[in-house]
Amino acid sequence: MNTMRTWAAVGAAALVMAGLAGCSAPVESGSPVAAPITLTIGTDDEPGAPAADQIEYFADRVADLSDGAITIEPEWKAAGEDKPD
Repeated sequence: MNTMRTWAAVGAAALVMAGLAGCSAPVESGSPVAAPITLTIGTDDEPGAPAADQIEYFADRVADLSDGAITIEPEWKAAGEDKPD
């Protein structure tokens, strides 16, 4: 497990979230509501690894804070099963 890379990925995702939040316009009555979006966060970890809890927590917080408008889906072992950490 490479904790530094995991936190770098979480930090990058947070920057994306901040950028997306800055681009949103207020919704006026009768205006169409933007469709929910799903973002993928790649990790070399697998479910159950210590860093997996951090990624899942981040995904849960994004969903909570965006009222479900943004979903983060982890892609476990994104580089492939046979790749070293």
